Amino acid sequence: MFHHYDALPRLVSGKIDYRTILSNSDRASETILHEGGAVMALFKRQFPNRTITPADTFLSLDGDSLSYVAISVGLEELIGATAGWENRTIADLGALAGAERPTRPPLFARIETGIVLRAIAPLTIVLFHYHFRIVAGGAAVLFVVSGHNFGRFSISDLLGGRTRRVLTSFLVNMLIPYWIIVLAWEAINRDVSVPELLLINNLLHRPSITPFWTWFVQVLIQDVLIYCALFLVPRYRATFRRDPFLATLWPLGIGIVATALQTYLIGPSWSTVWSFWLFPLGIAISSAGAIWRKALLTAIIVAVSVSTYDTNGRIAYFILAMGALIWFETIPVPAILRRPIGAIASASLFIYMLHHAVPARLSLTRSWQVDVMRTAIAALVGIIAWRLYQWVVQSVSARLTTTPQPAPQSQPAAPARGSRSARPAHRARGR
Repeated sequence: MFHHYDALPRLVSGKIDYRTILSNSDRASETILHEGGAVMALFKRQFPNRTITPADTFLSLDGDSLSYVAISVGLEELIGATAGWENRTIADLGALAGAERPTRPPLFARIETGIVLRAIAPLTIVLFHYHFRIVAGGAAVLFVVSGHNFGRFSISDLLGGRTRRVLTSFLVNMLIPYWIIVLAWEAINRDVSVPELLLINNLLHRPSITPFWTWFVQVLIQDVLIYCALFLVPRYRATFRRDPFLATLWPLGIGIVATALQTYLIGPSWSTVWSFWLFPLGIAISSAGAIWRKALLTAIIVAVSVSTYDTNGRIAYFILAMGALIWFETIPVPAILRRPIGAIASASLFIYMLHHAVPARLSLTRSWQVDVMRTAIAALVGIIAWRLYQWVVQSVSARLTTTPQPAPQSQPAAPARGSRSARPAHRARGR
């Protein structure tokens, strides 16, 4: 193990102090083993029912956007922000974790922009529903971030014909929690809404009693289903393989036309039509590498938001958030907020679905312009519910993937010496 010296340590006699050099080398090796083990432990926590080796990568383990958030935040704490870590082996990441770092912890950490926005967006939705109307547009930001994650982690499966894996991931991470909460609420209120359960009420607008604004989840699932259907068409798959960015522009264009029709012709009754351009926008951002492509998307965002959004706060928030997602891979945040950001980003869906269940009377700040306490309670409730659900999913998955070991077969007892069965058999002689 190498250790850097500005000047070699020497004894009083002036000779090189080999004992100190060996001691420092041993300590450095112990650090690498410890930190490398920390990286492996981080991966094992996110893939508890998988056999993981140092040669594995995040992508080879079929990681999704939720596990990406947790591992990305954990790695930032161990090795700092590292571009492309999802393509690097666990052994490489462990070696980086064992490298020398400043003994004084940094005041700021660099977190991926998509993760920061995934934490900010649900909080701004909660604040808006808690009557803080200055900052609006959290749902729009969350749609784009969802599309961005879909472009990074699901498109490769669709190109490879693994549509079932994509649908299973969304079933487990989104649909089952949605159905649990909606069915529980409908059972309590004795009011079953079939369109809500079938994820089409955002198109029918049937009156129903729901625990949260269900249209967001319904539109997001519809976006996923539309893209899964698109990738079943061979010609579109071939077009996407040639140029993902250009292949995404025409679904984006259709969504923008639908938004314009809803804004200027149809009216506000079909309120969810405006959102269908946001998911493909996120996919386009995930594949926009060249400067001119980023500039084109920025111009589209400014033009559409200024011409369709109703308030200056919504316009400013959306443009700033999208500008950060397009142009900055990471954002500096106070290091003390690293783990809270990761937890909120991971539990964003649960925070959205459960924040209306937090009664205002629990908050001591309900008379403030910004109900800080109720917002914090809503975030905490969502995080606890998400962790509980993840524990249930991992427990069920472990039970389903564990193969029962066959019971050991008992060996027959050795026959007693001299018994008939112990005598050798003799072939009968023919006459």
